[in-house]
Amino acid sequence: MILITFIEKAHNVVKRTGQPGIQFDIHGYSSHPDLWFELGYLIDNDDLDSGRLRRSESSINALAGRVDGSFERILRGDASLGAMFQKAGYKAIPSPRYPGPGSGVGGKYYRGGYTTRRWGSKDGGDIDCIQMELPPVPRKNNMEHGPKMGQVMGEFVNKYYPPHRLCASPLGAC
Repeated sequence: MILITFIEKAHNVVKRTGQPGIQFDIHGYSSHPDLWFELGYLIDNDDLDSGRLRRSESSINALAGRVDGSFERILRGDASLGAMFQKAGYKAIPSPRYPGPGSGVGGKYYRGGYTTRRWGSKDGGDIDCIQMELPPVPRKNNMEHGPKMGQVMGEFVNKYYPPHRLCASPLGAC
């Protein structure tokens, strides 16, 4: 309950600015053989593999609606978070190299869960949500990987969300 209250307060602060926002929901896994960063946007595994990509069904619907370029380019093309992680040396899905689960060895991928559905922009609003499922190594060696991952996430935020309007604290005034 405390976490939901915190998330709700953070979302309300962003809404009051009238600007778009992003929430990253970060988790870990150890059972998928591909050991890639799984970036969940509420797109089904089969849809990623077949190319049936519907912006309106994604947790980044608001982002896709306000930027130039195709939804596919933002989801898994050269303008995607997956491409940015790939450029930093990580295996990420969806990305240009791994557009869908079928492009890997095990075909496993987590599309996002409750938080991504509840707080993303699939059903409207200007706040997007991306669920990140991370393999063991970056979690266990977080002193090495944390800054590098933060750099990539910061690059994504700076590219797609107005940095001069972001609030440092969801509990304080912007």
